[in-house]
Amino acid sequence: MIRTGFVGSLGSGFAGLRLRRLRCTPSGLRPGHNKTRQNRRLPISPQALLVPVSRVAIALVIHAGLWGVGWKYGERFLTKAGVVHACALGVLLWCSMGFSGWSLAAAFFIIGQLVTKVGKEIKEKEGTSEKRGGARGPENVWGAAGPAAICALVTLFSPALFSGQAAGLVALFGQLGYSSAVATKTFDTVSSEIGKAYGKTTVRVSNFEVVPRGTEGAVSLEGTLAGLAGAVLISVFAWYAFLIPYLDIPVCIVAAFLANWVEGIVGSSFQEKIGLTNEAVNVINTASGVAFAIAIRVLLTMLNVFY
Repeated sequence: MIRTGFVGSLGSGFAGLRLRRLRCTPSGLRPGHNKTRQNRRLPISPQALLVPVSRVAIALVIHAGLWGVGWKYGERFLTKAGVVHACALGVLLWCSMGFSGWSLAAAFFIIGQLVTKVGKEIKEKEGTSEKRGGARGPENVWGAAGPAAICALVTLFSPALFSGQAAGLVALFGQLGYSSAVATKTFDTVSSEIGKAYGKTTVRVSNFEVVPRGTEGAVSLEGTLAGLAGAVLISVFAWYAFLIPYLDIPVCIVAAFLANWVEGIVGSSFQEKIGLTNEAVNVINTASGVAFAIAIRVLLTMLNVFY
């Protein structure tokens, strides 16, 4: 009874715009889609998980071409192994989220590469530039995109794992989590790269001690504002791509800000003490962005604020 009431109260907050938007969701949901699946439970049937063959074929053809280009000309952006893993991630996102979800990740990649080159001479002189000249490897690909990929898979499998209104809610939360993860990582990358080049006063998040630029867990006003702009850009893009309703734009932005505050605390207080790698901190960062976005969305829906 408690479970039914809770899901029902959340579902009422997703009426109207949010339910109508299901017709455009990358996972292929449609109004009334789950009427044929109401009694379906595990084990999952092959039909429930079927991705359209045309979508898989298009993903493979496109990424085969991207792999060829990246393998020959992409050494400034990705290592050889990084190209393979990035293409694998791209196929996963295209199959699970469609072009909309894939293009959001592509937008992050472009923004990340551009800001990495900003102030490159300054960062190289101070020893804060990215290793390998900014070329990303497999650890960077999955450290940045791991939680987002999980959200994409949740969106894809929601009609098979759940029925009725619950399936729609899970899919919408999956898309919100995915969008928030990308916005969070964009905030992190942009704020870090701009802060390392142009941050005037850099402080640790944990105790506000003034430290040199490039210190783990440190932030600057210039970097934070730039990161905020990046999160806004990605969040608006997610809305334009029909991944989230417009009322979730500020949810993604706030979640990205809070998640990067958490990353700053982890980086300044725990990273060296317990031997966390930068990739592990990136996973904590983006996973925090997903958790904050969903928690804020649930809270606002239950309080009938904006929804």
